[in-house]
Amino acid sequence: MPFTRPTGGYPEFASTATGTDIAEPDAAKKQAGWAYQEKPNRQWLNWLHKLIWQWIGWIDEELMSPGTGDSGLGTAAAKDTGTASGDVPLFGADKALDVNSINPTISHASDTGVVTTGTRRAVSVSDSCQDSGDRAQVNASTSSEATGTRSQVNASYDGDAAGVDSVISASSSSDISSNANDALIAGGDQCKIDDSSYAVVLAAKKTLASGDYKVCGGTAASGDPATANRTWELDSAAGNIYGTGTVAGGHTFTDFAEYFENLEAGIIPLGTVVTLEGRGIRPAQAGDWILGVISATAAFVCGDTPFTWAQRWLKGEFGEAVYEEIEEPRTENRKPKKIKVRKENPEYDPSKEQKPRSERAEEWSCVALIGQVHVRVGAEVKPGDFVNAAGGAVKRETRLLCMEIKQEFDAAKGYAVGLCLLR
Repeated sequence: MPFTRPTGGYPEFASTATGTDIAEPDAAKKQAGWAYQEKPNRQWLNWLHKLIWQWIGWIDEELMSPGTGDSGLGTAAAKDTGTASGDVPLFGADKALDVNSINPTISHASDTGVVTTGTRRAVSVSDSCQDSGDRAQVNASTSSEATGTRSQVNASYDGDAAGVDSVISASSSSDISSNANDALIAGGDQCKIDDSSYAVVLAAKKTLASGDYKVCGGTAASGDPATANRTWELDSAAGNIYGTGTVAGGHTFTDFAEYFENLEAGIIPLGTVVTLEGRGIRPAQAGDWILGVISATAAFVCGDTPFTWAQRWLKGEFGEAVYEEIEEPRTENRKPKKIKVRKENPEYDPSKEQKPRSERAEEWSCVALIGQVHVRVGAEVKPGDFVNAAGGAVKRETRLLCMEIKQEFDAAKGYAVGLCLLR
């Protein structure tokens, strides 16, 4: 049953008793207790009641005022030595105590992970930290603050998580402002998320997030955190990837390709030279213009539809993406905000199954347009020869130059396999 806090003060008794009026019983008596029909010794009773009064007073002070000892429980002011500024005493990593009840419920690890009494804020194994946000937490950190609702700082130094649903982890001197929400800084040194929501900064130094729904990283040796210090970024809203360095593919992936629709239904075999007819492709014949080669070794592929229907999003007259501004639905503690999103085609039906073009080989083919490709060639083709649309050797220059014969001519198959440079 729930209890309410008594209003009559502590159960003070024998608080001034001294000398012959109070005495501690020996260990044997403490263990045995009172015997049947034994008249209690007044000195022992005074000692027992005084001890109970002292313990109740100490526990009450630890729960309701700043903790100064090493008991592992107690609340604290805004700036302290690692305990919470709110109402969450801590008994350990696997326990939580409800200070609003004199008969608290403690949840242990044996409770299958369910804490039976909720807590509002906590600071755990931390030093010089502040925790004032509702349902906020600071763990294993130094000189850090969790001031936003449901904010958290973990294993960090000098971190400030002020945004709603914001997290700073394994970072130093990094901040998430109160203008941001649903944001994360991980592995950051002097990084910041200022006015961006649903943003992430990873493995970075002096980097500032540049906008909503973006993941970025970067580095700089000096100065303040800045968007100019980014070296890579993923834009979830637009689906774009940006970087200032090299993109390296595996050595077995050697060409650049694009998906084209087959002119006629049916799988076009790998290594086949193809030509373009309208918007569709077909196997090329002697004299045809060479578009490319059907490939399974592309390092970069354009034109696939791995996520959704190709026409889901509206486009402008030159194929550019069309955007619109909408009022983002807001939940508790979040500020109203307009966001820019792709404009959806009203004909899009999410109930219809979408199968990527890469899984529809009878309809779509991956065509290498440039790079090193494996080509079906004739028996006469040797390294150094130009290859025509039919796979034969020619003296005139074509888009295909044989560099190596990977597989000798097989009469049963009707072709050899040449590694050719497509240019």
